Amino acid sequence: MQKNLLYIILLLLTACNSNDETEYFKSQSNSKIKTDRDNSNFHDANDSIVEEVNIVSNVLEGGNEKVKSISDLWNTYKTSKADAIKDYENRNLSSMIKNYETAANAAIDLSRNDLASWQLNNIGHFSIEEFSKETDYQNRLRTLAITGDQIKKEAYFSETKQVFKQNYKILLSAETYLLKASQLDKDYKYSERTKAINSNLKFINWIRKFLRDGLTQ
Repeated sequence: MQKNLLYIILLLLTACNSNDETEYFKSQSNSKIKTDRDNSNFHDANDSIVEEVNIVSNVLEGGNEKVKSISDLWNTYKTSKADAIKDYENRNLSSMIKNYETAANAAIDLSRNDLASWQLNNIGHFSIEEFSKETDYQNRLRTLAITGDQIKKEAYFSETKQVFKQNYKILLSAETYLLKASQLDKDYKYSERTKAINSNLKFINWIRKFLRDGLTQ
């Protein structure tokens, strides 16, 4: 059991470390979450694939809502991403999700499903980070791995299972966005983004199995 738990810890400690539109397996500090802020010029280069040109806004048929120009959509995309990062730093998960979703929708309107997929993955990634903080996930799995006394281990497992269950709704919400991200990502060749999405989905699936089946012997 201890060998299995140690393996799971090593596997799952890497499961959540997805970075927005950056190389997935770059070396990371354990005390700092990397985001697309680590490469501030990346979006300028990537987003330039579609030029930011001003177009005359058209009025939607049957309504007064105006169609956003391309430059407006890019502005929404970038501003919403920046706001989402601030939301996460302020531990405002619901607002973070809303802003990343807005960024994703803007990217879809720009026919950039690759960027939309990253934003939806970010929702999953940072939701998992929030779950890990709320449950003290890493320390709990480490304690279960090194505890030798079977009675103490079973008691701590029951406590851990209850804590995970109380915060599981965070992961259920995240899974919805990750599945959408995976669907959009299928239009592109296998990439580091694909690895990030799959890794985050794998983490959620493992927590689900942990709650359902407990520890494997």
